[in-house]
Amino acid sequence: MVERIDSLGEFGIIGLFRQESSPERQWVINGIGDDCAVLDAGGRERLLVTTDMLVEGTHFLRDHITPGQLGHKTMAVNLSDIAAMGGEPTAAFLAMGLTHDLDIPFIQEFRHGLQSCARAHRVDLLGGDTVSCRHDLTLCLTLLGRADQDEVIRRSGACPGDSVMLGGVVGDSAAGLHLVLGKAGTVSAEERSRLLKAHHMPQAQVALGRLLATRRLATAMIDVSDGVLQDLGHICEESGVGAEVDADRLPVSEAARRLASLAGAGCA
Repeated sequence: MVERIDSLGEFGIIGLFRQESSPERQWVINGIGDDCAVLDAGGRERLLVTTDMLVEGTHFLRDHITPGQLGHKTMAVNLSDIAAMGGEPTAAFLAMGLTHDLDIPFIQEFRHGLQSCARAHRVDLLGGDTVSCRHDLTLCLTLLGRADQDEVIRRSGACPGDSVMLGGVVGDSAAGLHLVLGKAGTVSAEERSRLLKAHHMPQAQVALGRLLATRRLATAMIDVSDGVLQDLGHICEESGVGAEVDADRLPVSEAARRLASLAGAGCA
């Protein structure tokens, strides 16, 4: 019986390609296995490259997110990868698989959300591709960034004795998704709005990433969109270290804790 790809999972598939990936170009410093690829741009300059895809029904529900929020999110998830490498985002390329039921106001609002997020981080949209898609709206953004050679922070730099730190509260986006899916548990209107915003309009920690990189305050970094334990596991694997996490000290908002309690789920 032929094994299906579902048994591998996302990172199993990435690992499969990584086994056969041996860059021939000397200017490729870091390829598969980090938040961004790192290329030698000449001198001390390093070029960072990342790409992320959002597929309707898998990464967003069109009936529960505004076009502007979707545009913001498309840019923000890529900005987080650049931030996790300590880089400064610079330019973007957008590919879209557009369904026939979309109207012009939808695209205009999506563009506004995307460009507003891009302008906030001085990112230029330089091109991409547009195709017709029969069923699910599909969005793929490639983002470029830059950093000095000594500012690039990889997953592989963690050392024994390092402290594990987070750049903000965790779990709010997952709690927002819980609300989007209409699962058990209710919170106040204010808390609901905050959790939904965390899910629909994530805020990339670009300034924090740059601060940690330029002041050499971190040995390893990673975007934690896949969850603290899973992403910390990637750092441990790449760095050859282990980690201990005190669940009680994780920065979880009161709104997320309350929703988790009402839904009968743990916060850790």
